[in-house]
Formats: sequence, C-alpha cells, structure tokens
Amino acid sequence: MGEDKKLFNITKEKQKLRPLYWLISTCVLILIISGCSLYNEAIFDVTPTPKGNENYPESTEVRPGEEAPGLQVYNSSEQAEPFHIGILQFTEHKALDAVHSGILDALEKGGLKQGLNIKIDYHNSQGDRDRCRLTMEKFVEERVDLIVAIATPSAQAAVEQEDIPVLFAAVTEPQKAGLVESWEEPNTNATGVSDLNPVEALLDMTMEVVPDAENIGVIYNDTEVNSVVQVELSRQIADELGVNIVEARAQNPEDVGAVAEKLVNKADVIWVPTDNTVLSAFDQLIEIMERHKIPVVGASTEFAMQGAMYATGYDYYILGLQAGDMALELIGGADPAVMPVQMSTEIHIAINMHSAEKIGYSIPFEVLVITDQIFFE
Repeated sequence: MGEDKKLFNITKEKQKLRPLYWLISTCVLILIISGCSLYNEAIFDVTPTPKGNENYPESTEVRPGEEAPGLQVYNSSEQAEPFHIGILQFTEHKALDAVHSGILDALEKGGLKQGLNIKIDYHNSQGDRDRCRLTMEKFVEERVDLIVAIATPSAQAAVEQEDIPVLFAAVTEPQKAGLVESWEEPNTNATGVSDLNPVEALLDMTMEVVPDAENIGVIYNDTEVNSVVQVELSRQIADELGVNIVEARAQNPEDVGAVAEKLVNKADVIWVPTDNTVLSAFDQLIEIMERHKIPVVGASTEFAMQGAMYATGYDYYILGLQAGDMALELIGGADPAVMPVQMSTEIHIAINMHSAEKIGYSIPFEVLVITDQIFFE
C-alpha cells in the first residue's frame, strides 16, 4: 500500500510538470525549423554577381562533362539579373541537335540553370540565312551577354556585330569562314570548337568497306565554306588512293533528291560531308541510294544512326559538351580574342548493319573489331 501511495505521488508530480514539458518541446521545435530555413537560404542563394566587380576569376579549363568549380556569372546590368545567352542553330538535323544538347548539359553541370541564373533564348533559322541575320539583330537589340552560334552560317551572321562575345560550334574552318584571324589567337570577338572532320580517315576506311569503288560521289552546297573545305581535301586524298571524286551540287534541301538521282549511274559509293543543306534532306538521300543499292558513308557517327552504312568522325554531343565548357569560361570573364579554337580529339567509327544488309554489303571483320558503335536498325 505504501508503494502504491509513493507511485501515486510521483505520477501526480509529473502531471504538474507536463505544461513545462510542452513549453520546452515547442521552443526546441521552433529552433529546429528556423535553423533549417536558414540552411536552405544559404544553399540556394545563387544570385549572379553583376558586372562591375573588379575581382574577375581566372579562366578555368574544364574537361567535357565536368563541373566548373566556383563559377561566377557576370552580366551587363548593374542589377543582379540572369546572364542572357542567345543560341542560334542554323538548321535542324541530328548532328546539330546533338551539339545543342551537349552545350545545355555542360552549362547545367557548370551550375547554370535556365530561369535561375541564366536566361537562354534559342532560335533555329531552318537553313535560312536571312533569318540568321534577323535573329542576330534581335540578340543585339536585346543586348544578350553571349551569342552561341551552331554551324558556320550562324557564326558568320553572329560576327557581323563586334560588341557581344560569340562562341561557335560545329564550324569546320573558322579562319576561312572569316570568324577568326587564326586558330591559335582569334583576335576577334569569337572563338569555339571546330568539327573539321578526318576526311583522310573516312576515305581510307571507305576503301576498306567498299574495296572495288572507283568513283566516290559527293553532294554538297558550294555556298557553305565548311563543305567546300572538305571537298577540296577529298580531291587531294582521292588522288593518292587512285579513285575519282564525282561532285554534285545542291543549293537547298529541295534539290538533294534530284541531284542524288543523277549520281546513281556515276558513283559506286556516296560520301556525305558535314553539309547542312544535304543533312536537312538526309532521309531522302538514304532512301534513293538504298533503292539503287549504293552505300552511303558519312562524316559523323550520327549519320550512321540515320541510315548511312558507315561513318567516321566526331560524336557531336561530345563536341557540344566541349563547346559548353568554353562557354563557361566566357561567362566567367575570359576574352574570346585570346582563346584558341579547339578541335575534338576523339575520332569514332560507326556501322549500320541494317543498312548494309538492305543493300547487300558485308562489313569486313577487321572493320567491325575497331568499330565504336554498331546500329542494327
């Protein structure tokens, strides 16, 4: 009975202290919530630093796909506004689309997000040079902080103005295109990544895959500097290989089908340079050549994905990552005039087994074992 009375007294004392327990618990909970709020504010305070700050960071070289440590964003306004990037892609095809995707991914990995600390305006001129110029006029009027130009015609339109930095990508020969004074030291408001593809490697491998070929046909637009450079290289290499280059020109995508039909009785194989006009009608070209059992080889692995039997060249998504890393440097305050033009260093080989089967070709084993990508449809 004494024990029961003692227990009753203890319980009675606890009941008296219960309001105090509630008060202490409530205070602790408030402190925890306040601490979490302060922590979140500290993490997500990513407001870009306005221009005018004299402590510009040194340019940071970032490998494709890596994050840029401690990136600071400077923009042209004294207020803390998002850094404004204008992107112009010349036309729509898988290679240039891959470049665009790579650039965006590199920017995001570098800590930049659309609507948060950057504003990106994307335009596609659909192969129209006049639309390129109009878009550039819009970018100048809006005073964007950086212009990203994908493909040679876009870049040529971009450098008509000299006040806004220009980053180009998928430009074959920037010096001949008038974008830079030299690859090593641009000395203009532009720099970027070239896709000057390994024409020699492509034609060498073409002779491995189609050893009986004597005439190699090429369709291109001779108003595209990038294509003219590649065709000139192919002529020199063809002389060394003892084969002929049969040229055919298409001024717009609508011409490609008719031009291709004229080549079927003149060429044993068709090779496609990184020509934006031809690539805009690439599916039609593939359909015609498959019907006539003529293999198509291309200057980018994306071409094999689209139906070319064989391709040697660059992965354009990786090229886009590389260009995106250069964009991070420019955003960080680097001067394009002293940034050397870069090139992709990785050459890839791709085979489309389905395309080879449709035209009755067998890919040699020695080519298959060194192939990076094999497509079966």
